[in-house]
Amino acid sequence: MLRWETRLTVAGYVAPGVTLDRFKTHPRVTLRGPVADLMPLYDVNRVFVAPARFAAGIPYKVHEAAAFGIPVVATTLLAGQLGWPDGEAIGAAEFTDAPGFAARVISLYRDENLWTNTRAAALARVSAELAPDLFVSRVAALLRRQEPRTTNPQF
Repeated sequence: MLRWETRLTVAGYVAPGVTLDRFKTHPRVTLRGPVADLMPLYDVNRVFVAPARFAAGIPYKVHEAAAFGIPVVATTLLAGQLGWPDGEAIGAAEFTDAPGFAARVISLYRDENLWTNTRAAALARVSAELAPDLFVSRVAALLRRQEPRTTNPQF
């Protein structure tokens, strides 16, 4: 368990039907809602938590947090989309495993070596996987591999 000196800032979209009202008056929880620029939050928080249950595409907020040097705990869904195994560049647990998810957050928060190693591994993954030249070459290769579309005169 994290002690009284820790705080949780919740920023971002909350799905319809999900309520965080029970935390509105909690002294250690700040509900920010959607935030256009997370950079000020990266400067004052130790762990980025991405508890997405559903996702499509690239989890760019996880990349962004990692690029800013904030270790991430995410659902196995997001870690799988990234191809980042639990315990290396990311802490990951099933969204249905609240105790496991919380344990990863607590471990990253408390264990300086784990925090440092996870941060370094995530920074290395972001550098290797998202370098601008590499990105351009991968997109170009994908475009070259596209099969020409055939037109059907019936449509």
